[in-house]
Amino acid sequence: MGPGKLAAAGLTLVLGGWLVWVGLRRLAVLGRARLLTLAALRGAAVSLLALAAVGPTWQGVRRVSTPSPILVAIDCSASMDLPDLEGGRRRREALSRLLSPGGLLEAWAARRPVEVYRFSDLLLPLAHRELPRGGDVTDLQVALDQLRAEAVRSGAGAIVLLTDGMDTEGLTAAQAAHLA
Repeated sequence: MGPGKLAAAGLTLVLGGWLVWVGLRRLAVLGRARLLTLAALRGAAVSLLALAAVGPTWQGVRRVSTPSPILVAIDCSASMDLPDLEGGRRRREALSRLLSPGGLLEAWAARRPVEVYRFSDLLLPLAHRELPRGGDVTDLQVALDQLRAEAVRSGAGAIVLLTDGMDTEGLTAAQAAHLA
């Protein structure tokens, strides 16, 4: 705001104040309440004119928030190779459909970031969305502990645990669901 605008605003206030005072002197026959109301209205009008003389600029602030990511942990242990699904399909095949183009993970990724991990005994990022052959150990407790730490780091909005629930280290599927 330059000195010219300040001078214009000051001149508007002085001239407007003088006009309000002169106008109110001529209306001295009105009651005190009406006179004060009229003075307040005219003072507000002069203040708005002075503000307009300063030439305020309005700035809109737009917040762009990014949705919080979904963390998906997929069980890659040896038990996922059991052919116990309908038609003799393996559990790993069912999970591979989720990872394939047009699958559930792709639909989620269209709306928010998705971080995919694999686990058997440790939680590791899943490279290229391909499920590796699993290890002999399934430790849901370790995987969940590491997943919770990742959730804090990334500000995750959801954790999805895809497992058959066969924990070889003592945690049941119900306990894992409760901890997730």
